[in-house]
Amino acid sequence: MSTGKTIRSTIAVVVCLVLGGCAARGPGAVKYQGAGYESRVERGRNVAVAVAPPDGPALPMARLLAEAAARSLTKRGIPAHALKNAENPPGDAVYLLHGHVVRNLDDARVRYTVLIHWTLSDRKGVVVGRTVQGVATPWRQWEYGDPRVIRFVGRGIVQPVAAMIDARRKARLPSEPLGEGFIFSGVDGAPGDGNRTLSQAMIAALRARDILITSDPRQAVFSIHGQVRVVRQGARDRVTIVWRVRTVSGRGVGQAVQDNTIAPGALDGAWRGKADMIAKAGARGIVRIFNADSPTIGPTIGDDRGAPPAIHLSPVPGRAPPPPE
Repeated sequence: MSTGKTIRSTIAVVVCLVLGGCAARGPGAVKYQGAGYESRVERGRNVAVAVAPPDGPALPMARLLAEAAARSLTKRGIPAHALKNAENPPGDAVYLLHGHVVRNLDDARVRYTVLIHWTLSDRKGVVVGRTVQGVATPWRQWEYGDPRVIRFVGRGIVQPVAAMIDARRKARLPSEPLGEGFIFSGVDGAPGDGNRTLSQAMIAALRARDILITSDPRQAVFSIHGQVRVVRQGARDRVTIVWRVRTVSGRGVGQAVQDNTIAPGALDGAWRGKADMIAKAGARGIVRIFNADSPTIGPTIGDDRGAPPAIHLSPVPGRAPPPPE
């Protein structure tokens, strides 16, 4: 192949990577798919909640409540798992959620049949936040574990817990996080010369956004690390690049993820040109992790200072409680 053809071929690869939508022509043509390497932001990926069975109900129902809360939190994007017993260790969870159920059969001034006092604590036992959840349903449906009641309890606790975690995250970050020092710990997993070239390009892209990159841990508050993964999918390569942001103490802050589908082997050689484009998009994602204007979790509802959120369930016609054992 002539030098001119080689240059044109290389340019075509770079243009396709940028646009994420052009197709090569001729035998074995491969269509480039996706929207390039623009980042999606995932905050606090190391957040995990262990949900203990609440005190009060019989253990089987308490476990169902814990499982419902864990499922709902996970669907919201907060990894969670239910414990079998309140005494069980939380494992690798960052937070422990525990509830105490108080029944109300006598006080007509309170419209809730049950109040659940939830407490979110960290691994050291320090209370992160508290909330009270009200359940307005016939006592019979609560006592016999109506599946609808359990589902509504699980869904109802998600917003308060999410708000507590978000408030904790914001409180522990500097008021101007992008003005603090960052240590860039390099890139791993890239084929070709990607680890070195992409590292250089990302440092330049971050500095272009006035982010201080330092090698002195005494000047740094955060660290950034890149991980590249290339997987063959049929006639294409799927490229995933994850930029993880942590505090220097190791606590996860968030990550920016870049995905694209490219021609097979397009990144096996030199990354020059490609690395600059990828790094600029990755830097935008890192800035968005700290951007107050990006979507965040909303305010806490149903805290101790106001009425808890209601869960209203009408009786099921024709339904009766199970016979006594």
